[in-house]
Amino acid sequence: MRNEQGYIFFSTLIILSFLLVVIVNSINLFVTEKSFADKSESIYTIDHLLFLAKVDTVTILQQEESENAGILIYEKGNVVYNIELIDEEQVKVSLYASDKFDGMGRAHFIYHLSKNKVMKWSEI
Repeated sequence: MRNEQGYIFFSTLIILSFLLVVIVNSINLFVTEKSFADKSESIYTIDHLLFLAKVDTVTILQQEESENAGILIYEKGNVVYNIELIDEEQVKVSLYASDKFDGMGRAHFIYHLSKNKVMKWSEI
């Protein structure tokens, strides 16, 4: 027993150091993937909110008396819309979406009133 000279202690330190490096790398990987998943979910939520707002604003435009601006409130966030008259046949609708996790998105589309059709869609 006296002749071991610390061999076991040195081996234990090497194994513990290796395990510590593996654990730290695993935690770092988890945090990175969690951040990516949260950002992806926010992007998909914003896209979904913009699509819902497009459908609802088209419904608003088809009504005879429609407001030029307003807020659409959904479960996952809010969308502010603004309607501008381009000419007697077309209007430009601007949508500004924000979800509950501070994600933001903007989109514009041109709606043809006599054809009841979205002519141009662009996301910013």
